[in-house]
Amino acid sequence: PRSNVPTATTEVEQGGPRRPAPIDVGGLGLLAGLMVSLLLAIRGVADRGPLLLATLAVPILLVAFVRYELSVERPAVDPRLFNSHGFSAAVLGVLGTTVVLHASFILVPLLVEELQGGTAEVAGLVLLGISGTWAIAAPFGGRLSDRVGRRRPVVAGSICLTAGLVGLWLVAATSTALVVGVLLAV
Repeated sequence: PRSNVPTATTEVEQGGPRRPAPIDVGGLGLLAGLMVSLLLAIRGVADRGPLLLATLAVPILLVAFVRYELSVERPAVDPRLFNSHGFSAAVLGVLGTTVVLHASFILVPLLVEELQGGTAEVAGLVLLGISGTWAIAAPFGGRLSDRVGRRRPVVAGSICLTAGLVGLWLVAATSTALVVGVLLAV
């Protein structure tokens, strides 16, 4: 019935020839509208112009998106996945880590250069606290999670992340670039 909808190619369950699988254009369109509205609402905190419209659009588009995705055979994002507490926790953890990472790469250089009077080079070296630690720890974390499961390393990592963020929140404006780098490493 949706012959003019763009398609992606997937294998048939019996291993037969490939057949086109429809792309959920409606769901992806609603998701894009939801994300744009959410970003405008967040940005609107500083610029009140689009704030009201975007703030009203977010819950409406969220409800429309979920209802639409529940009604199609192959949803872009199946809302039923969020019935699993483990899946929901994992998504929230990834979201939180992503927000922290991106905020750090934006805000730490501003902190070092504007508040502490450091140079761009010093700000880059301070950011090595994050990227350098991750590069060194990632192989060990992978091996550890293979050995003891994913839950304990994730919880330990989340505790370290929280401790580092609390430390930054408490002392960043009055500390040195070295202290900021060490706290980022935590």
